[in-house]
Amino acid sequence: MFKDWSQFLEFVDFINNATDIGFESGFEGIFHLDEYLRIVAIDVFINNWDSHLEQGRNWYLYHEPKSNKYIGCHGIITIPLTEEPMDLKINL
Repeated sequence: MFKDWSQFLEFVDFINNATDIGFESGFEGIFHLDEYLRIVAIDVFINNWDSHLEQGRNWYLYHEPKSNKYIGCHGIITIPLTEEPMDLKINL
């Protein structure tokens, strides 16, 4: 099955080529930064040795179609294999 990689390639291009000011002003428009930082906080709190913070593996980049943003998450979070939008809210 063919998948359109154009949004991912635009994301990678932004990461690699944005100016410092452009990156600072535009990153949160394409990446769920607050949600990602919550995931990192939970990893640190539970001392998750299987996260990318400890071992540098089991890390995924997920494109959430409803918000049209990416989020970084690791293997402990199940990513649904569906086209349905994913609720990324983590209640602490």
